[in-house]
Amino acid sequence: MKSLTTIILLVFVLLLAACGGPDGADGHNHTGVQHFQEGRIQEAITSYSRAIQADSEYAAAYYNRGQAYFTLGRPKLAVKDHTRAIELGPNDPQLPLAYAGRAMAYTLLSEDEQAQGDMSKAIELGFNPGVLIATLEELQKQR
Repeated sequence: MKSLTTIILLVFVLLLAACGGPDGADGHNHTGVQHFQEGRIQEAITSYSRAIQADSEYAAAYYNRGQAYFTLGRPKLAVKDHTRAIELGPNDPQLPLAYAGRAMAYTLLSEDEQAQGDMSKAIELGFNPGVLIATLEELQKQR
């Protein structure tokens, strides 16, 4: 009976891990979001990277890490992660955000043609055009 209890416990633990428990991709991504909201951006990046290590096709973690890189003033890394999020999540609800985030990073890099294309795609997918246009104009002033 003791071995049956052990087996049931082991199966439960494995199922929990497979469902993205605290050490799974979802758990690391959630922790990253918490860190980001608390202003602990580098810790957020570490958590998002762990989520990506747990699931290399986790589009939301790439998007979130891209936003964190952008926040730290690292637009090239932001473009890379937003691009990966776009590739992985063509039907993801965050897709307009990934295009908007990449447009913002391209703007800081003075790659205005790419930024314009991403802005158009983000708006086409439902992103608020007034907010995005105003944001990109403000970023142009910061270059």
